[in-house]
Amino acid sequence: MLRKAIEQHQEIVKQDASDVDAHLLLGRLYRLDRRNVDAEDSFKKVLQLEPENELAMKELALVYTSLGDSNKAIEMLTKVNSRNPTLRTMLELANAYEQVRDFENASDVYKRALEMRPGELDILKRYAQALLFSDQIEPARVVLEEITTKAPEDVEAFLRLSQIYRQQGDFNKARAANNRAKELAPDNLEILYNDVNLLDAEGKTDEAIAQVKGMIAEAEKTRYTDAERTTQSVLLERLGLLERSAERYDDAVVSFRKLATVNPESAGRALAQVVETYRMAKDFQKAEVEANAAYARFPEDRTLVVVRASLLADLGKGDEAIRDMKTFLQGREDHQNFVTLAQIYEKSKRFPEMGDALNRAEEFADGEDERQTVVFLRGAMFERQKNFEAAEAEFRKVLAKNPDSASALNYLGYMLADRNVRLEEAYEMIKKAVDLDPGNAAYLDSLGWVYFRMGKLTEAELALKQALQRFSKDPTIHDHLGDVYFEQGDLKQAVTQWDIALKEWRRNAPSDRDDEQISKLAAKLEKGKVSLAQQGAEKPGRP
Repeated sequence: MLRKAIEQHQEIVKQDASDVDAHLLLGRLYRLDRRNVDAEDSFKKVLQLEPENELAMKELALVYTSLGDSNKAIEMLTKVNSRNPTLRTMLELANAYEQVRDFENASDVYKRALEMRPGELDILKRYAQALLFSDQIEPARVVLEEITTKAPEDVEAFLRLSQIYRQQGDFNKARAANNRAKELAPDNLEILYNDVNLLDAEGKTDEAIAQVKGMIAEAEKTRYTDAERTTQSVLLERLGLLERSAERYDDAVVSFRKLATVNPESAGRALAQVVETYRMAKDFQKAEVEANAAYARFPEDRTLVVVRASLLADLGKGDEAIRDMKTFLQGREDHQNFVTLAQIYEKSKRFPEMGDALNRAEEFADGEDERQTVVFLRGAMFERQKNFEAAEAEFRKVLAKNPDSASALNYLGYMLADRNVRLEEAYEMIKKAVDLDPGNAAYLDSLGWVYFRMGKLTEAELALKQALQRFSKDPTIHDHLGDVYFEQGDLKQAVTQWDIALKEWRRNAPSDRDDEQISKLAAKLEKGKVSLAQQGAEKPGRP
């Protein structure tokens, strides 16, 4: 009957091509018969006859949605909503934006929908999700708090709220929200996992490790379903990462090897983590042996290829790293692979080639986040070349798009502090970066260094000690702490820290060694040791 109806309306529009209603009905019939291309043609004919026909625009938007062409659906629905918005068309527009991952515009549309239906719980939830996906953290917190008030049994709202509080550094509220989520769903794995992340953020890494181990032991089986294997894989990888951050490198290697056994499909990535663990432990010989053995088994595993190439560049084998990465790039030209190539060029200090690779990465960038990655790396490239003005301009571009980019805030702030210029501005940027990521050792080091430059030695000492708790093998942090002790008049502690710093510099990979910095540090250490010996000789009873 549907097809007979289509035949009759085809005859009608053939006899009278100006009959708008007939074209509309024919388009609807085509859509019911899933003939979307024919439906599109009918609705377009309506718009040729009546360019402002809202019904045709709505129908055409539905056709484009069925065809998977979200951009054209957005175009139609935007026109409809600019003339006569309804709740239904607003929600359809928001959904279309979500399909193309434009969550910022989706959140704006949900906000307008809530003006039509204030307090509507389902819209509030979708609004909160769009805000989270577009990194609008504070507005998302406000909406989620409203949801938990309206729906005190909503598990997901409490979980997301806990994650936001954790990200904002309000650990008490994060703990309270997560505890409420656990009361509502005591066996929910995501909530238990959030508990682990919260412990880690609080600096309670040993407790976090113990909790993950308990979750792994409870879920351990001889045979797993696909879902169980995925869960166990996630937990094992998290355990390895926690152990590595606590500098329990041997334990981390064991966890990553177990991951490769439990989930053979993840073996390449797991072995890449083993390589990265040895690299962070500065055991470069083991790292290279593991990388070569794993690469022989999984030459097509992207993560492993990238980690091995990066390691080779660290070891001064830049030509080999670049050759392997270019070989892997053949037929796989995309944003991420060109970013990796650029980073390998950076390690090899081949900055013109790095610039070319970044230009290619920018060509393949999909979305603002990927474009900003390129801009950030270009800033780092200029800074490495001591072109500070150009570097600052690039970091400012990142911050103009994303004022909460912790990496850009820290890099620019440290760059200013290290040159001892605009210290108040540098402090504000670095402090904001630390607030955004309080457990980051590099950011804490930057904070300690800007405090030192400002003459706030007590605050500098505290920040640098916190940084060393996170990563004790960083020579720069030890060097900075030595300078703080020297200014405080504690020469013995200063010499101890400088000595550790020099040893760590010499243990670094060749690409990370800074001969100028090592030379300055060695001279400073020698001078400190001489002064310390002279102080000892001046004490009574000493020869």
